[in-house]
Amino acid sequence: MKKLSRKKVFALTMFLWIVDVICAAVLAEYAGLMTALLFGAIWTGFFGYLIWNMLKRLEK
Repeated sequence: MKKLSRKKVFALTMFLWIVDVICAAVLAEYAGLMTALLFGAIWTGFFGYLIWNMLKRLEK
């Protein structure tokens, strides 16, 4: 795997966060607030885990 810089990880984090907010807003509109909150929690947890691993790999 290519070495990731902190800038790239930060940009990826911001991109995923914006996508998460947009998807949650769309879900809240069409599927209800609880579904949107559940989706947001799962999405944030999953990508938080991936980004945490990327940052750990950068520190090595």
